[in-house]
This record gives sequence, structure tokens and C-alpha cells, in this order.
Amino acid sequence: MNTYRISKYKSNDIPSIPTWTSYSDIGNTYMGKTFTLNDYIITENNYISCCANFIEKIDRSTMILTNLENYNNLGFYNYQILSKDETKKFIRSCLREECWGKLTSRNLSIHFGYDYYMYVCTDIPYEICKGIANQNSLNIESRNDPYWKGRLFDCVLPIVLSFLLKLLTSIRELFETTHQS
Repeated sequence: MNTYRISKYKSNDIPSIPTWTSYSDIGNTYMGKTFTLNDYIITENNYISCCANFIEKIDRSTMILTNLENYNNLGFYNYQILSKDETKKFIRSCLREECWGKLTSRNLSIHFGYDYYMYVCTDIPYEICKGIANQNSLNIESRNDPYWKGRLFDCVLPIVLSFLLKLLTSIRELFETTHQS
């Protein structure tokens, strides 16, 4: 699996000029211009679209939410299976610092760090990832994930959960079929 750091920044590191890094920066002035909600939403939507493109690329309709830190009791819970719309809502909440967690599947993991960085771990080749980021006006670099501590559990858990979900679905279908007569 490859790990990428994706951001709104034009270079690989936070620029030396002052810039916004958080939803809470709305209303502040940078380089003589007030940072507005509309400015923020444009970038936020780019991140959400980028995530949706990654999820679409791996042909998934759901993601599993892990490592949840739910600061505002938003109705999310650990190991929740999120639909596409729920995934977008979760991403928006993360970007607005209302919660934190990882979106995972068998071959994709997405989460957010400080300063509006997004970390993507996937087996999608770099050139395709770069195209996805660039089409959403974002930049990408190959980079180690500072939140990854080599925990095999984080990598294996989505695979196990996916398998268990399929197994339980099959058992339920078998049970329903045998009890219909």
C-alpha cells in the first residue's frame, strides 16, 4: 500500500506566507483579503469530491468508520458502515474539526491531519492518485502517514469486518430461505 499526503497547498509544505488552515479561520484576513465561508466551502467541496473519487475508483459504495473521536455527538459510531452520503457528511464534519476518524475499506484508508492535510493509504497507482487530486484542485505527495504507527490491527480490521459482514448476510439469507416454507 502507498501513502499519500494531499493538500490545498501549492508546494509540499505549508507555505511561508500566512494562510488559513482550519474552519475556525473564517473571517480572518490573509494577505489583505478576508477569508469567507464561500472561500472555505469551495476548498472543502474539493476535498469531499477527491475522497468520493478515490472511493469510486476502488468501486466501493460503503466505507467503514474506525478510530472515531466524536467531539460533538454527531451520531457516528466506531465500525459504522457509511453510505456514500454518510461518508461525505463525515468528511465535512472532520474538515470542520467536529470529529475525527478513519474511513477504511480493503484497499483504501482516508483520514485528516492538522493544517488541512488529508492522508490516503491505497494500492491505487500514484499517477492515478495524482490525477484525482489534481482534478479537484489539490496537490499530492508520497509521504509517510504520521498517524500510522505500524499497527497491523488498523490494516486488517476492515478486511475482517468486510468478511464478517458478507458472512452474516449469507447466514441471514440462508435462514430466511429455510424459514419461508
